[in-house]
This record gives sequence, C-alpha cells and structure tokens, in this order.
Amino acid sequence: MPSIAELLFDAERRQIHIPDFQRPWVWNKNQVRDLFTSLYRRYPVGAMVFWPNRINGDQRHSLIDGRQRLTALYNVIRGQRPWWMRETPSEFAQPLRFNVVDEEFGYLSDKRADDARWVNVSDAFVVTDFLECFDSAAASLASDGRVSHAAVVERIARLRDITQTHINKEVLPENLDTDRAVEVFEILNRAGTKVREADLVVARLSLVWPEVRESLDKALGRWEESGFRVPTEAVLRCLSAVVADTVHYEGLYGSQGDRESPPTEGELVAGFYQLVDATDAVLTMLRGRLGLSRTRPTVLNRGYVPVVYAAQRHAAGELLQVELEAMIGWWQLSNLHNHWSSDVRNRLEDAITALRNGNGVAQLVGLLGKPGRSLALEPIDFRTKRKPSGAEYRLLLTMTKRCGAMDLPSGESLSFDHIGEQVELEAHHIFPTAYLTKQSGVREEEIDQLANIAFITKKKNLKIGPKSPTEYLGELADESLENLRSQWIPTDRALWRPGAYSKFLEQRSRLLAEQANDFLRGLLGEEAWEAAKNR
Repeated sequence: MPSIAELLFDAERRQIHIPDFQRPWVWNKNQVRDLFTSLYRRYPVGAMVFWPNRINGDQRHSLIDGRQRLTALYNVIRGQRPWWMRETPSEFAQPLRFNVVDEEFGYLSDKRADDARWVNVSDAFVVTDFLECFDSAAASLASDGRVSHAAVVERIARLRDITQTHINKEVLPENLDTDRAVEVFEILNRAGTKVREADLVVARLSLVWPEVRESLDKALGRWEESGFRVPTEAVLRCLSAVVADTVHYEGLYGSQGDRESPPTEGELVAGFYQLVDATDAVLTMLRGRLGLSRTRPTVLNRGYVPVVYAAQRHAAGELLQVELEAMIGWWQLSNLHNHWSSDVRNRLEDAITALRNGNGVAQLVGLLGKPGRSLALEPIDFRTKRKPSGAEYRLLLTMTKRCGAMDLPSGESLSFDHIGEQVELEAHHIFPTAYLTKQSGVREEEIDQLANIAFITKKKNLKIGPKSPTEYLGELADESLENLRSQWIPTDRALWRPGAYSKFLEQRSRLLAEQANDFLRGLLGEEAWEAAKNR
C-alpha cells in the first residue's frame, strides 16, 4: 500500500493520470475537514482504485475512484492547486487550520486568523522548519496553561505524519476492456457522473496526447455551430479508422492489423487533423446533397464513420470523387434500412474493411438490408406513422428541398433556406387531423401517416388553417396544378373527398416511393443503384 506522500509524489510526476470524465471538484470545506480529521485520528479513509495502462512501454495508472480525496490531499499538503484542475475552487480560498489545543480541524474567519491555537495545515507540511517557527507560539500557549509545550510538538508531529499514512490501492487488471472499466467506474460512482466508453478512451489517449480532449471539444464545438451534432464516439472510431484502418478502439492504443506498435502522439495528431478535414468535407456534402437545415441541428449517427473514412481515402488519392459522392447515398440508404440499430461496431468494421480492400459503393450496398431483398423503397414505407426522427420522414424533408418542391400556395421554391420569420419548413397534414377525426370510416392509424404529410413554410400553414382538402386543394389546383404535383399530391379531385382518404394515401405513397427511388438513384449512381435494387 502506498503512503500519501508516495501518492502525491506520483501525482506530481504525472504517473497518476486523472481522467477528465470524472466528476470535477464537488466536495465542500466540511468534507475536506472531515478527511483530515479521519487521517489525524488514524481512521480508515477508503481505498483508491486505479486502472493501469502501458503507453510506449511506460506504465501509468488512471485513477478510477478517489479523485476528490487526492485533490483535497494535494491542495492542503502541497499548499497549491493540483495540476489537473483548471481553476481554483472557492473551497481552496481559505486555508484549512488545525487547533493544537482541542485537536480539531476547521476554517477561521479573517478576524480569527491570528488565533495562536490554530495552525495553518498547509504551512505545517510546506514550511521545512515549521516546528522552529511555531516554537514561540507553542511556548506562549504553554505559559497560559492551555497545553504543554511537549503536547504541542507531539500534535504537530502527528499532523505531519499524516503523509506517512498508507492508502489501500486497488488495481484493476491491466488488460481490462474499456467497457468493463466503465462498469467498474459506475459501480463505484453511482451518485456521480455517468461515464461513457468514449470518455475512458479519451482518458487513455491523453496519456500519449495530453491535448486530445481540448482538440476534440474544439472540433465538436465548431461542427455544432455549423448545425451538426457529431457523437464523440463516432469521432474516435473515425480516428482509429484513419490511423489503424479499424474502428476498434484498440487501434488507438495497441498494435492492430499491420501495426507492430501503438500510434505515437504525432501519428494521433496527424490522423486527427486528417479526420477533421474529412469530416468538414462530408458535412459540406451532406448539407449540399440532402438540404440539411442550418438552423435546426442535425444529429448524426455513427453510420457516418465509413463516409468520413472514404473522404480521408479520397484526400489521400485512394478513392475517386464519384465514389465519395456515392457514399452519401449509401449512408442515406443505410439509415432507411435501419442498418445502425444493432451490432454497430461490427457493421462499421465491415464497411471500413470493404473500403480498405478497394471495394466501391456498388459492393458496399451488399452490406445493407436483408440478403436477397431489394433496397428500393416501396409505397408501404410511406404508410408508417409520422415520426420526425424517422429516416423516411427526414427523407421526405430532403426530397422537398432537393427535388423541386414548391411552397403552397405561393409556388416559391423550397430548395433553399428562406430568410425571415416563420419561413422554417414544418409538417402540414394534407387532410387536416381535426377534419379526419370527424369522418366515419377513417382508421386512427391512418390519420398521422407520412403519406398525409407535406412540408410548407409556417406562415403558409397558418393561412391554410382547418379548411377541408376539397376546399383548399381545389383553390390551389385552380391557381396551379404544378404546385401540387411538385409536392407529390395526387391531382385527381375525386381523391380529395372524405370517403376517398384511403385511396389518396395509396396514390400519394406510390408517388413518394417513385420520387424517393429516383432521388436515391441520383445519389448512388447507376451502378450502385442497380446493385441495391436488384439483389
């Protein structure tokens, strides 16, 4: 078991690594006081749990449990803020003091700071000749009869001996997987911060590349400002793919594939900036090809990792531009077929392996969907309940912006982001919900189907209001049938009548499926589309 002095020495030498996923400083002054009271009285103060990591032959220990205690010990015994804290907490503003008469710890107001009974605890450890400096105060206390000089000396010595107290050190297995380390952390810190596997990966990377968290946060923040929320895990998997041609985290800190040694700091930094450039290129393509909003954040799933890997290979001259552009269609198709709902890591690895082996998008579509079943969309795909987070809903919004849809009733193009108030696109029920609920023969599950949704600007939606389809669609048709056709709304007036709602859904879902497949063909290219359609 190491002594407190040894733990602090290792912390100063940065042999103890403080993962930034852990809770920041959350203790109050009373908890610091109670810790030193327990140490002075030789009470147990609990074990510290470490996770050993070997980096380029050097072993360091990541502190999994015990950060608050180590921080308090470092601040008081060293008399300064620990290196792993960016700011000085208010709890550190007042020095912890020790009453040599009553043998108590506490904090004094400025008015009582000169009370000779109270010793600045940090001074007792930091000042080399502290006993000599305190000797006159000890003599004064002894002359008052409050405590003997020998007792004061003995109590100061006992206080300073706190650094020789041994702390039980629990060490996790060195080969422990990150997911198991996450489990251990959460068991030990159930009331604390929820830790993710990605947090532990960043913690391990920071042993080699100390600025990894800062670099990640900067990139993620910039993408967020541009309207994209990119998962940290996805970025780390991209980094592993770039530096080691695998999405497994072991590629970041172990020998993987053709590598005989872990990536160096220089390789990690270079790989990170390659993936940042590749991600910038991919996000630009996503916005351009799919018409993603600049005002509403787009949350990306981990399926975009192969697209970034492809962009990095394109930048390195290993992938044609046409194949890179087709990867946008592949990603769209993968979302439509719910490819990332399970077994994500292995599915990402399959895609990375295929790209690394020189396969094009025509081969990658073979990874999607059920074997032998066409990936082309069918009318039934638009007969599902409207769900804004659903891939089909997002595809309909994309089609509205990229396939020539016009606003109703103005006929203004919806292919760009409008400027002004109430110009954001919103879902509009072609057959209004309030209208349908009053009609007999309409099943509840039909009312909110995607085939009954069109996108128009909010101000136009407000003007249409609760009019019946026969009334307002008739008015729109009299002005321009092309406006209706641009939104794939059947122009047969007989289908706008109340009793024809089911047939209206059938007809519109067919029109939507046809347009969706044409759009996907344009994204993928003929070869990849034929491979996706004819399986």
